Amino acid sequence: MGYYRAESSAERGKPASEKGYRFLGVANGWGDTPPEVVRCRQLGHQTSDAETRNQYHVVTCDECGYSFEYDCSG
Repeated sequence: MGYYRAESSAERGKPASEKGYRFLGVANGWGDTPPEVVRCRQLGHQTSDAETRNQYHVVTCDECGYSFEYDCSG
């Protein structure tokens, strides 16, 4: 049985940091993709990707309850 974390209406629209999601760090510094992200992608979950500040983005999966950032500045 998989882990599913449904987002409540009270959480909708809040940043992941305020929802108690696990922060996985900055993807640019990962040696290997974290198992949570691999599993999430295999399950086909829809993630959100939003620019938070100059060239930085945050990716969030509401079903798995994680978030991470990446720097796309090059």
